[in-house]
Amino acid sequence: MILRKGISFFFLLLTPFLLLAQQSTVFTEANLAYKRGLDFYNQHLYGLAQKEFKEAIELVRPANEPEWRSLKTSAELYHGKCAVRLEQPEAEKQVFDFLRNQAPSPQASQAALEIGDYYFDKKKYDQALEYYDMAPTDAASGALRDEIRFKQGYSYFVTKRFSLAKAALAGIKENTSSEWYYPANYYFGCAAFFEGYYDDAAKAFVRCENSDQYSRYVPYYITQIYFAKKQYDLVISYGGVKAKDERLRNRAELSQLVGQAYFERGDFKNAMPYLEFAATNGARLRASDYYQLGYAQYQNGYYKQAIENLEQLSKQDSLLGQNGMYHLGDCYLRTDNKFAARNAFGKAANMNFDKSLKEDALFNYAKLSYELKYDRDALIALQGIPANSRYYEDAQALMSQVFLNTRDYDRAIATLEAVPNRTPRLNETYQQVTYLRGLQLYQNNQKDEARRFFNKSLENPINPRTAALSSFWLGSISNETEEFTFSRNHMSSFLAQAKSYRDLPEESSLMMGQYIQGYNYLKLNDFNNALTNFKASIDGIKRDINSIQSPQIKSGVLGDAILRAGDCHFKRNEYRNALTYYDEAIAKKYDGFEYALYQKAMIKGLQGNSLDKVILLEELVTKYPNSRYTDDALFQMGDTYTEMGQLNQAVTPLKRLISDFRGRSNLINQALLKLGLISYNQGNTNAALNYYKQVFSNNPENSEAKDALAAIEEIYVRDLNRPDEYFAFLETVPGYNINTAAKDSVTFYSAEVQFQNGRYVQAIDGLTNYLARYPNGRYSLDAYYLRGESYSSQLISRFDMAQKDYATVVERGPSKYYPKASEKAALLAYSYNKDYPSALLYARKWEESATTESSRFEAQVLVMRAAYATKNSAVLTEYAQKVASSRMASPEQVATANFYLGKLAYDSGDFARALPYLQRVTQSSTTEIMAEAYHLQAQILYRQRSYAQAEDLIGTANQASAGYDDWIARNLILLSDVYADQGDKNSASAALEAVLENYKGDPKIISEARDKYNRLNGINPNQPVSPSGTKGIDLLDMDEGN
Repeated sequence: MILRKGISFFFLLLTPFLLLAQQSTVFTEANLAYKRGLDFYNQHLYGLAQKEFKEAIELVRPANEPEWRSLKTSAELYHGKCAVRLEQPEAEKQVFDFLRNQAPSPQASQAALEIGDYYFDKKKYDQALEYYDMAPTDAASGALRDEIRFKQGYSYFVTKRFSLAKAALAGIKENTSSEWYYPANYYFGCAAFFEGYYDDAAKAFVRCENSDQYSRYVPYYITQIYFAKKQYDLVISYGGVKAKDERLRNRAELSQLVGQAYFERGDFKNAMPYLEFAATNGARLRASDYYQLGYAQYQNGYYKQAIENLEQLSKQDSLLGQNGMYHLGDCYLRTDNKFAARNAFGKAANMNFDKSLKEDALFNYAKLSYELKYDRDALIALQGIPANSRYYEDAQALMSQVFLNTRDYDRAIATLEAVPNRTPRLNETYQQVTYLRGLQLYQNNQKDEARRFFNKSLENPINPRTAALSSFWLGSISNETEEFTFSRNHMSSFLAQAKSYRDLPEESSLMMGQYIQGYNYLKLNDFNNALTNFKASIDGIKRDINSIQSPQIKSGVLGDAILRAGDCHFKRNEYRNALTYYDEAIAKKYDGFEYALYQKAMIKGLQGNSLDKVILLEELVTKYPNSRYTDDALFQMGDTYTEMGQLNQAVTPLKRLISDFRGRSNLINQALLKLGLISYNQGNTNAALNYYKQVFSNNPENSEAKDALAAIEEIYVRDLNRPDEYFAFLETVPGYNINTAAKDSVTFYSAEVQFQNGRYVQAIDGLTNYLARYPNGRYSLDAYYLRGESYSSQLISRFDMAQKDYATVVERGPSKYYPKASEKAALLAYSYNKDYPSALLYARKWEESATTESSRFEAQVLVMRAAYATKNSAVLTEYAQKVASSRMASPEQVATANFYLGKLAYDSGDFARALPYLQRVTQSSTTEIMAEAYHLQAQILYRQRSYAQAEDLIGTANQASAGYDDWIARNLILLSDVYADQGDKNSASAALEAVLENYKGDPKIISEARDKYNRLNGINPNQPVSPSGTKGIDLLDMDEGN
């Protein structure tokens, strides 16, 4: 503000009588002090000046003389002015006292104006107005009067009392000759604008266009007035010209108004350059400004530029924000960024300001979720589309596809079950989805739950192929749980339908159904039907051998079916036919071919060819000493030599059996009994006694103990006539004391009956009582095992106690219970008690003692799992490789083995070795390990900076991992890292927002997403956006001098 600075001197000129300049000859000390005060005052040395004025006041004595009174008044005036400028506490009081004492004299008016100017210059406008009001302006000259009124008007304006400002300025703004003409019009126009009197404001501003001082400012204000009055043609015609004038202030804001005028007329082509100029030249943009610029760019096809501006609306919860997010989604879609488009449409769909727009956004969000394989999100969105929507039919069709493609079957089933009147199409979808859920649960080894969903699927047998597959898996589960009659019935239903289909999955194909059905009949002792089904399975596999992908079927199932066909012929005494199948298994070295060799030897014996039998058994023992049939072969050799009367030859294999397999074979006691008999027949009673006595240190079964005891009694009593030694021996055998043996048997029998009748509580009580009374009784081993069985029954479910009893059985060494006790101790330790070290220990014992190849393989699988749980990398590597290469392994077991091997390599940082294993998992599994394997692969690609591959893999993973929300959330967090590393902060934020808005699981995952989101936006913060609305002119913040 340019103001006159000499106003104080003007007041001095009006009072020449204040100084007695003509009296140069005689100056009193008061005059001298006053003059020194004026000199200091004019030099702005107010403290020194004030002292001189005070001295002058105190030296003046004759108050009745005019010249002295005038000097004193002037000194008091300047003393007060000094006090004001020094901001002394008593300054205002001093001035007020002066004004009260001197009013209405010219000195009082001068004092009021002087102090008013002082406060005005200090921008203390309220104080300035107070003093200006004390100075009457009517008597002042025209120039002085205009200046005073302008200052009053300006002070009112700054303090936002616009009506009073206009009143003060009204007289001046019409006086074209006044020095204050243009400033008065300028601030009058501003005050009128703020009060909404746009015509008055415009008239005042137009006058200022001829002012050098204001002509650079008022075009913007005039344009804004036209805009406020919605006179868009005037905005464009007037403002469009002015916007090109580089001398103007607020040119960016003026350009913005022109752009907005074009925007309001729907002329987005002409709007865009003006809006862009405003944005890039310092205009302060609000949400509505970002929207208009982004929308204009969107309409003109500049989608990337539009994205940058529409993104600024992402935090706006308003109609404007909803529109912005919808068009942002379309921009991303047109630039082929479906992920970011989906996120933007999702935000628009979550707002309720425009129902139609919400509906459009929701359907687009659902479609993109489906395309990007976020099936769960797609399903939730599609459920939100009402029946009266124009998208309803399309939504229903898409929903059916989502149901069939999703892995989140539980949500799909719950949604379908909530539909009150399902159409036939949805019923078929329900049939298929419940089947798929059953299959998923089966692969997760949740067989009881799987059975429930397969039965649900069969309740809607619309699609016969799906019905057939449900029957297959119900039959397979019943076979595995040894419910062979149920299995036979389900498999019969499957086989009746399966012949119509050639495209069934290999694992649930016709040949697999025939194979399982063969086992059902075999277990039910129907060897004729068993043989029919095994042969049909063999023929089917051989016919399709070149097209079958599964090694397990091509070799494992085929080889086992051949062995079982041989067994069926064997059971039917059709030895020649049995040999045909056994010879094929031996020739092709199928799994279990040693069994075929053993069976062939047995057939030779049954055919009366003992020598060939012995030769074949010798071949088995010699070539395959580690075979699980070696101990059987050694025993049969001893038995056959005995039958042939070659007792000396019989002794050698039996002794080898005892020495090589003690603690590992349940034939040890049989061999000892056989050796005892041979020794007895050879007349060596002492050797016989030694063999018979060894039986009691090897956990004999009751029948074995009885045979051994009878033989010992016969030798001691009949042959040696030493009955006391017999009684003495009995005293050394736990449970066989002649006085307690009967009680022992009766007590155990009582408890055993309770067990056999399914009264497990009573059985536990009885067996515990027996073990308390006879801890080493002859039935103690049986008691521990049966009590373990009782504890593990569904009625009791005390798996911790059951594990202890099974462990006791195992610790006592080989017995008829040893294999099953090892198996059950291992399974309970792993699955129920989470005692993984014990699970590993007993699983390895189970493997050693398994009586079938399938049981041995299941033990190896459990060893692998327990080794993973205990982080035993050496054992894990060994057994995972065993399982992965086994012909008996199911696809899911192979996948688990590969997962463990891949995880082991990943954890050690060997990504090159980990990647192939993890890829095999995702190709064959549908369980949670598949979801984790996908994530680990994506992590590897990310660390290798293969960003495009990582992004593609995450998209695939998220569809495949539906139902495994934790891994989907982790994938999205990783995806944000992929985008962030490539500089795409918007997409990175969108990925993290998807987690924060939709995921409700593990707090650690949510915390990680939130931390990354905050860091990401801290590194590249969004430009602050003001709330939406019409932007006002900030006329109060003017440069000094306007």
